[in-house]
Amino acid sequence: MTDSITFTGLGSGVDLKSIVDAMVESERLRYVQPMEEWKAHWIEMSAAFSELNTKLTAFHTSVKTIDTPAEFLVNTAATSNSSIASASASSGAVEGTYEIEVNQLAQADKQIHSGISDADDVLIAAGGGDQVFSYTYDGTTVEINVTEDQTTLNDLKNYINSDPANPGISAFILDDGLGNADSVHLILSGNSTGTDYGITINTHGTAPLTGFLAADFDNSAQSAQNAEFKIDGYPGASYIERSSNTISDVLDGVTLNLSGTGTADITVATDTSAIRENITTLVEQFNEIRTYIKEQTAYHENTDEAGILQGNYGADIVKNRLNSIMSSNSTGFRDGYDAYINLMQVGISTDVDDGSETQGLLLIDENTLSDALNDNPQKVAELFSSYFTGRSAHDDIVFKSYIPGITEAGTYEIYFNHTDPSADGNVQMRINGGEWHNAIWDAANNTITGAQGYPEAGLVVEITDTSQTISKSDPGEVDIKLGILGTLKEELDLLTNSETGPMAVLVDNYQDIIDSIDEKIENEEERITLYQARLEERYARLEALLTELNGQSSTLDNMINQLE
Repeated sequence: MTDSITFTGLGSGVDLKSIVDAMVESERLRYVQPMEEWKAHWIEMSAAFSELNTKLTAFHTSVKTIDTPAEFLVNTAATSNSSIASASASSGAVEGTYEIEVNQLAQADKQIHSGISDADDVLIAAGGGDQVFSYTYDGTTVEINVTEDQTTLNDLKNYINSDPANPGISAFILDDGLGNADSVHLILSGNSTGTDYGITINTHGTAPLTGFLAADFDNSAQSAQNAEFKIDGYPGASYIERSSNTISDVLDGVTLNLSGTGTADITVATDTSAIRENITTLVEQFNEIRTYIKEQTAYHENTDEAGILQGNYGADIVKNRLNSIMSSNSTGFRDGYDAYINLMQVGISTDVDDGSETQGLLLIDENTLSDALNDNPQKVAELFSSYFTGRSAHDDIVFKSYIPGITEAGTYEIYFNHTDPSADGNVQMRINGGEWHNAIWDAANNTITGAQGYPEAGLVVEITDTSQTISKSDPGEVDIKLGILGTLKEELDLLTNSETGPMAVLVDNYQDIIDSIDEKIENEEERITLYQARLEERYARLEALLTELNGQSSTLDNMINQLE
């Protein structure tokens, strides 16, 4: 409708279109522009939280790669002679030097046929009848048909290798190149080492193949044997035996790789530089998040502008929760039992100086950290990466077990009334000084188990002296330790949850607000469009009326002029 209405201005001499446009623009500035500005504010906040969530997710991913001792604590294993033995060490390895004396290597069995002239010669001449080649390996006997005047040595090799019943041997052809009647050999090689994996060529089967293979397979290219070795001279006159040259069940946390006979020293040590790198990376990534929050919540006096997240409770949640973890004692750690219980003791603290460029960020005192790593790198690693490690702090209580994913980490207090443990309220638990809860007493095993629905669910402890009451005023204590990284991981699980995490919830809420504003803007635009149409229609009628009046005025002027 509005497109069909035009104003010529001939009737009024006034630019009525400009008047209408100005009135419509005034209406838009009054009602639409504030909403668009308000929408832009929510979009900016949503984008800020999305960016924060991206940083938290990256931090979460990094933390999960080093949140257990096996991942955080790096041990090295050096060898004095790699041609005899080398090794790798996990976090469970004990520092020290171990002498490895290798008497023999484990090897696979290899059986070689005495030889024929050509690999493509048939094995059984015409008239010899179909026969069977049979072998036994790893407790399994295999029989392969050999057809007269058809099956060649190459065929037999391929049958063995492609046989779905093959229990673990490989067949191949060896040609010595001399062109003799016995230059081409079939070799069978076991895929596993050790004396338990010998190859037997059977001389009896459902239709025994005699003469060509069974009788002539009398050459052992290599006999199956175990590795034989000693560690620090043990076991004296004999040897430790293993079926493989890769050995991981002799020294805790150390995997040996034997490669020759003789003696070599394996030295296991903690890689403090790798631990330091893990710590430095953790601090840098934490500071990146803290710096972002600081920037988005700051007030800039020079521009009189505040960050988009200033005063926002979502940003405060992230900042406060992460700060609390980094400034508190590690969960389940305590003085007198643990060498280090918080980050300050290893040289990591928060800069609290007002006006400092690094205010609110973590700082590393390199000297303190170096001293801690030099004195006790294992305990530094525990502070960061202990993962649900249980221990008792009471002589009459033994920590037994917990349920991963159910039992919470922390310090538990235990009340035990020996007069009647089965009575309601006589056996109880609580975590971190919270409320007491009834626990489950097992008289047959003298154990207490935390009840379902509470943080102690699944925690099992044993009472070693059931003749004594453990009072609430002096309760027994059990710690389930969780290092800084494990606690961070649990918190980041919550913060970055795509459905229930505060970042996701806030972004969803902000999107609802943005959608609501869009709807209001759309309604206002429709109203203003109607308003413009009414104005244009009204001024069009005015223009038409003025044009008519101007025409009448001209007619009257002409009539008066004629009368004169």
